[in-house]
Amino acid sequence: MMPLSNMPTTEPMQFPQQQDNKKIIAEQVRLLYGQGYSIQVLGLLTSLIAVYLFWGVVEHAVLTTWCGGLWVSYLIRMYMGYRFRNQEIELDVALVWGYGYVVGAFVTGVIWGGLALQFDPSWPVSNQIMLFVLYTGITAGAFNTHSYFFPAFPAFYIPPVATLMVMMALQSATGFQLLSLLILIYALLMFLSSRIFHRESTAGITAKLHNGALAEMLADSNQELEQRVADRTEELLIANQEKSDLLIKVRHEMSGILNSMDDGVIVIDAEGVIQKVNPKLLEMVDTTAEAVHLQLLDQRVVIDEQENTEQDFSAWMQWLIDDEIEQLFHSNQKIDRWCQEVTFPMLVVDEQGTIQGITPSIVEVTGWRQNELMEQTLEQLIPERYRSAHTQMVKHFIEAPQSRPMSVGKTLPLLHKSGEETEVVIGLSPIAYQEHNYTLVILYDPQVIGGDYIYTAPLSGMLRRRNAYVEGKLLCSHGEKMPVQISGALLHDDNRNKIEGAVIVLHDLTNRLHQERQAQYASFQAGAADTGALVLHNLGNSLTGLGGVVSEINDQISLVEQLSVAIETMNLRVEQGELNSDHVHQALEKISVVMKGVVTGDDDAGMRPLFEQLRAETSRMGNVIKSFSGISKEEGKRNHFNLHEALNDAVNLAGLTASQLDIETSVECNHPIEIFQYRNQLIQVLLHLLHNSIDAILARRCQISSYPGQIKVSAIQSDADNRIEIQVEDNGCGVDPTLQSQLFALGYSTKGKAGQGLHYMANYMTKEAGEFSFESAGANQGATVQIRLPIEYSS
Repeated sequence: MMPLSNMPTTEPMQFPQQQDNKKIIAEQVRLLYGQGYSIQVLGLLTSLIAVYLFWGVVEHAVLTTWCGGLWVSYLIRMYMGYRFRNQEIELDVALVWGYGYVVGAFVTGVIWGGLALQFDPSWPVSNQIMLFVLYTGITAGAFNTHSYFFPAFPAFYIPPVATLMVMMALQSATGFQLLSLLILIYALLMFLSSRIFHRESTAGITAKLHNGALAEMLADSNQELEQRVADRTEELLIANQEKSDLLIKVRHEMSGILNSMDDGVIVIDAEGVIQKVNPKLLEMVDTTAEAVHLQLLDQRVVIDEQENTEQDFSAWMQWLIDDEIEQLFHSNQKIDRWCQEVTFPMLVVDEQGTIQGITPSIVEVTGWRQNELMEQTLEQLIPERYRSAHTQMVKHFIEAPQSRPMSVGKTLPLLHKSGEETEVVIGLSPIAYQEHNYTLVILYDPQVIGGDYIYTAPLSGMLRRRNAYVEGKLLCSHGEKMPVQISGALLHDDNRNKIEGAVIVLHDLTNRLHQERQAQYASFQAGAADTGALVLHNLGNSLTGLGGVVSEINDQISLVEQLSVAIETMNLRVEQGELNSDHVHQALEKISVVMKGVVTGDDDAGMRPLFEQLRAETSRMGNVIKSFSGISKEEGKRNHFNLHEALNDAVNLAGLTASQLDIETSVECNHPIEIFQYRNQLIQVLLHLLHNSIDAILARRCQISSYPGQIKVSAIQSDADNRIEIQVEDNGCGVDPTLQSQLFALGYSTKGKAGQGLHYMANYMTKEAGEFSFESAGANQGATVQIRLPIEYSS
C-alpha cells in the first residue's frame, strides 16, 4: 500500500507551548475561584451542623474556638475570591492566585482536622459515625471544585483525613486500626480520582482554547474566502452558460429520436435533475412535462437494489482508471503526455518515488502547478511530522506494490502549497509500462465526491457498465409503482473531458411480469396436481401393502383356529382315557412351538411383525394425509411456521418414508427455527427438489440395481444476514457440468418431462429475495441444491 495512504489523519494545529500553558493555568484558576464560593458557603453551614452534632461530646470552649477559627478562614478565602472575580487577572499572575487559593484551602483543611483530634472511642456510636460522614462529605464536596487546579484538592483534604487516620491508628482496638487502613485506601483513591479529573478537565480546557484559536483563524479566512468566491463567480456563470447551451443542443438533436421511441426516456444533468422527457414517459407516469421538469431523478425512479455510496464511488473511479490505463496501452504515449488527457486528479510516481506525470486538475487539490511537481518526490506533499516515516513507507511499497481502491470514508492529510493541511481520498494503482514500474496516485477532495451525483447516484453502477441494465420502479402520478427495466448512457462535453449528464431509458415490465406470474402459477398448479397424484399413488401403495398384510394375518388366524380344534379334540380324548400324560405333554410342546411361530414367526411372517407392519403403514398414511392437508388449500399470504415441520411434511409428501423406495433419508434442522414465508409454496419448491433427487437415484439404480440411495435435507440459520439456508443433497446420477447452466430455464429437463420444476423454484426465489445454487461434480457424482431465504420477508 502506498505510504501516502497509510499516514494518520490530520492533528489539531500546534500553539506556542509556553503561552498555551499560561492560558490553561489561568482558566483552571478562574474555575477554581468561580466554583469555590459555593463550596465555602457550604463549609460554613457544615461547621454549624458539626457544632450541633458534637456539642454533647466535646468541650464547649474547644468546639466554639474550633468553629470560630474555621469561620475566619472561610471568610478570608471568600474575600479573596471576591477580589479575584472583580479584577482583570493577567496570565503571568494567575499562578500566584492559584497557589494563594491552595494556601487558604490547606489552612481550612488543618482546622477541619482539629475536630478529629477530639475523637474519643467512648463517644456514642452515632457520634463516631457522624464524624466519618462529616469528613467524607467535605472531601467529596471539594472534589470537583478543587481538582481543576490539582494542588488545591490534596492541600484541603489530606490534613483532616490524615488526622482522622492517625487518631484511629492510635487506638488500642484492632477494629479502629483496620478502620485507619480503610481511611488510607480512601485517601489514595480520592487522590487518583482527582488526578484523572484534573487530566480530563485540562484536556477539555486545551481543546476549548484550540477551538477558540481556530475560530479566530476561520474569521480571518472569511475575507480571503469571499474574495475567492467573487473571483470564481464569473467563471461559474460562464460554465453554467456553456452547460445550458450544451443541453439546448442535446434537446434539439434528440427531440426527434425521443418522440419516436416506444420506451420512456429521461435526460438528466450531472446533478441528477430531469431536463427532458419523451412523450412515452409522460404516458407511463400519466402527467405533464411541466410536472416532471427539474425534478430529481430519484423522485421518479427507484432502483430495486441501491448500492452504497462509497462502493459506488470506488467502483466508478476504478472503472475510470481502468479505462484510462486501457487508452494508455493502446496509444503507447509517454506518461507525461498521457497525463494531460486524464480528467481526474492524479500523480504518476516511478520506482524511485519521483513524480513523472501530473494531470491538469491536480492543481485544484494541491495548489501546486505541474512544473513545480515534476521530477520531485512526494515529500513536499507530506506534512513535515510524517516525512521521516514516509520515506520508509515508500521503500516498502516499491518492493511490494499493491493496488488500493479509493474509499470515501477514509481521508488522509495532504500539505497544500499554501501551508495548510487538507483532507483527501487516495487510491493507488501500480502498472508496468514501457519496461518501467509506475504507481498511479489518485487524489480526490471528499467534498467533491459527496456533491457529484453522477459518481454516487444509485444508477451510477449501471451507467459505468456498457450494455448493462437494472430493474426498478417508476413512480407514477397517482402513487402507483410501475416495474421498469432501466438502461442508460453518459453525456460528455464536446471534448469528452467532462460528464454533463446521462440519458436514462425505461422499459415497462408490467406485461412481462404478468406473463411470468401466470407461468409461475400454472407451474404451481401443475406441481400441486402432481403432488396430489403422488399422494394418491403413495396411499394406493400403502393400501396394497396393507392388503397383503391382512391376507397373511388371516392365514395365521386360520392356523390358530386349527390349533383350537386340535386342543378340543385332545381334551375329549383325555377325558375318555385314550391319551395319557406323556401324550398330552408331547402335544402341548408341539402346540407351543406352533403358537410361537404364529406370534413371532420367521422372516417377519408372525402376527407381531405383521401387526407392526400394519401400524407402520397406517402411521405413514396418516403422516402423508396430514402433510397434504396442510398444503391442499392455498392461503395466499405469508405466515409464521416451524421450518423443521415443513421439511418433514415435504419428505412425507414425496413418499420418501415408503419402504418400497428403499432410500435412506435424513432431515437435519434445529427445531426452534421459525420463518415468515409462503409455507405452501416453499413445500412445493422442496417437493420439486426431492422428486428430482428420487428420479436421480432411480436412474442410478438402472445402472446398479442394488445402489443404496441417500437423500439429506438440512437447514441452518445464518445470524449474519438473518437468512435460512436449506440444502437438498443426493447421491444420484448427477448432471454433466456443461448442462448445468440450462437447468433453471423454463421447459428444459434432463428427464424428457415438462421441465418446470427448477424454473418454478428460480422464480419463487427471485420473488422472495432469495438465492439458489446447484452443484454437481458430474455424471454419477450426485447433486446438491442450496436455497437461501430471508427469515422475515420485507417488501
